[in-house]
Amino acid sequence: MVSPASASRKATTDRPNGLRGGEGTWQRRRGGDGAAALVVFALVVVAINVAGSGCSSAPPSSARAPAAGGLTVTSLLGGATEGGEEGREAVGGTDSAEFARANAPRPFTFPADHGPHPAFRTEWWYFTGIVRGRSAGGSPRRFGYQFTIFRQALTADRPSRDSAWATREVYMAHLGISDLDGDPARPRFHSYQRFSRDGLALAGAQVSPFAVWVDSWRMESTPRQAPPADDIFPLRLRARESPAPHDAALSPDPTGAAIDFSVGAGRGPVLQGDHGWSVKGAGAGNASFYYSCTRLPTRGRLTIGTEIIDVEGTSWLDREW
Repeated sequence: MVSPASASRKATTDRPNGLRGGEGTWQRRRGGDGAAALVVFALVVVAINVAGSGCSSAPPSSARAPAAGGLTVTSLLGGATEGGEEGREAVGGTDSAEFARANAPRPFTFPADHGPHPAFRTEWWYFTGIVRGRSAGGSPRRFGYQFTIFRQALTADRPSRDSAWATREVYMAHLGISDLDGDPARPRFHSYQRFSRDGLALAGAQVSPFAVWVDSWRMESTPRQAPPADDIFPLRLRARESPAPHDAALSPDPTGAAIDFSVGAGRGPVLQGDHGWSVKGAGAGNASFYYSCTRLPTRGRLTIGTEIIDVEGTSWLDREW
């Protein structure tokens, strides 16, 4: 149990250095790509929300229009609320009264808080790290990686429809790899993303055994003997992506990339902000609960194109909801 009475630590000195732009720079996401990804995610969420409203075990007789006041791209991207308060809904959404909010510090309980918090609209599991290995010719190679899964609730209530496709949540996963010492004539940054609903277990999150997934991309606990009661480590991170055949000619990375890492326990959980309560701006509830696990020993295999490289390094996990 970690409670507000314990010391809150801001572990900025633990963060790996040098994802892109050389040592000393930690670039967790590309600005243009990040904005584009959010827009695409918002549009996919809206599409799933509209489609899901008419989804049942039998084909619907007619398409339904989304209910008035339903999910909008503006609400997903943190636009103005009906009252005109700009940015208030970046975490909560326009129907925030239906969802729980981070209004004040609260006790943290592990391993429960490693898992999902369905009462809240938005949360994420965000891994970043630096790993090192050697190419087939023996030259040293450094890689930065980022593997994140986001959960976004469409409604605070479980669907009442008797359908395996019924859903209240959508998930987005993003994989980014920076090849810091790669051939300058070849792509050195590789990024991919996936979207899915929680219906039919296409995506989801659970605490026991710990797992978060979108399709075959997974973060999950690995079997171990006599694990500590509050621990989810070691974890296995797996994500592999290659473009579809019809996209290969257009893709700057036609052969894809993958990670298969084992991540061990390190420092943490470290409570960020005010004992784990991270205020984003003025206004009640405009905050999140936020902790990190740092200095996580990491090893495994990283694939770029036809290269498979054994790597070791350090990772960092950010959790917010």
